Amino acid sequence: MTIVRKIDQQTVMPFLKRTDSTRQQQRTEMECQPFFVNLATLPPSQLDHLRQSGLLMSTEGSVDEQDLDICLLVDRHIQYLSPVFQPTLRSQLRPSFVTLDSSRSWMIYWTLHACDLLDYKTTAEERQAMVQTLQLFFHPRDGGFGGGPGQLPHAATTYAAVMSLAILASHERHAMDSVKNDTLQPSSSHSALHLLQQVRKPLYQWMLTLADEQGRVRMHHDGEIDVRATYCCIAVLSLLQLPLPLSWANFVSACQTWEGGFGGEPGAEAHGGYTYCAIAALQLMESTHLIDLGALCDYASRRQLALEGGFSGRSNKLVDGCYSFWQGGALAVVSDLLLSNDGSNDTKTSAALFDTAMLERYILLCAQDIHGGLRDKPSKTRDFYHSCYNLSGLSIAQQYRGKSSETEDEIVVFSRHASVAATHPCYNIRNEHVQYFKSIHWQE
Repeated sequence: MTIVRKIDQQTVMPFLKRTDSTRQQQRTEMECQPFFVNLATLPPSQLDHLRQSGLLMSTEGSVDEQDLDICLLVDRHIQYLSPVFQPTLRSQLRPSFVTLDSSRSWMIYWTLHACDLLDYKTTAEERQAMVQTLQLFFHPRDGGFGGGPGQLPHAATTYAAVMSLAILASHERHAMDSVKNDTLQPSSSHSALHLLQQVRKPLYQWMLTLADEQGRVRMHHDGEIDVRATYCCIAVLSLLQLPLPLSWANFVSACQTWEGGFGGEPGAEAHGGYTYCAIAALQLMESTHLIDLGALCDYASRRQLALEGGFSGRSNKLVDGCYSFWQGGALAVVSDLLLSNDGSNDTKTSAALFDTAMLERYILLCAQDIHGGLRDKPSKTRDFYHSCYNLSGLSIAQQYRGKSSETEDEIVVFSRHASVAATHPCYNIRNEHVQYFKSIHWQE
């Protein structure tokens, strides 16, 4: 059930005692509240301004003047994101991006996946440039991908590199028809699929060395142990059809806290990012029976804020657009689990586990930068990371839209002009890319 159209039910958070945290929460509510004005009450001059900005559809032609659905600024978002992987535009990146030198594989993933959700079609030149760049990040001696050339392999940057290559390989398939009869046949030595075939077994061997005898996985050799590492490795192994070390599930399940969410390690505070990594990894390992799903559902759904509509990362923390995916994606995995346990094949019988329309509203009104790109909240600046996970959260919200009430069949759509492609809740790449990789017959 959604309250997105019921402004009177969207109230600020009450507090029994004022603290620095409650003051920050109130400032954030005041920051977001002006964006939730009822557009039907605005004078024509303000509506015209919104149309000129692109947030509302133009009234030219046959467009309904009463159409007040907010638009997703697709072209501007692509214009902001694509210079990262367009060879002719990389010089547009500011010198300050040097601080992300160890996250170059992430920058490719964030921007490529975000553009992919917006249905951007990469060119052959862009694909080849990205494959050649990612190939430089691979560490042949150890077997994983680093964040940049010559950098040590890391579970997180390996995940980013492999998911980027999966997107590119799927684009290659559609553009060049390089795979036939579900048999691996890369079109050239520079293809993404060819590179994945080359690194597939070394990746597996390297990932096994990251785990100790208790199934605890490190982010890199001599690095920290937490559930992010488990998820990054399991997602890669699963997508590439490699054996999954199911014993790793015991450590992940031990990270569930009294709140119902997951911390990075046993005894740590529950957090949205770790919670997503935990439930997605357990789902891929078919080990969700080890945890309390009900407690997890309660924890994640309670992170959605009543006024803003977006999610926070932890209890008593502020809304942040990136948790649109981390918390929303976790709830999407739980929703699929509950549906499969119910034995029903009708997705419409599944009730949404959060208010999807309210989340769509937050992303489109508060997180969307009018100049392109998406952000944490209105007072923050746009960046590639938040652009990626806001759009991923928007995709999740649109896939798992809830009914307007328990007795009505109407699916609540906040906006008809903001559709994005469907992302897979466990891998966070488009569903068709996952299906394609599940159909490949790898050369052993």
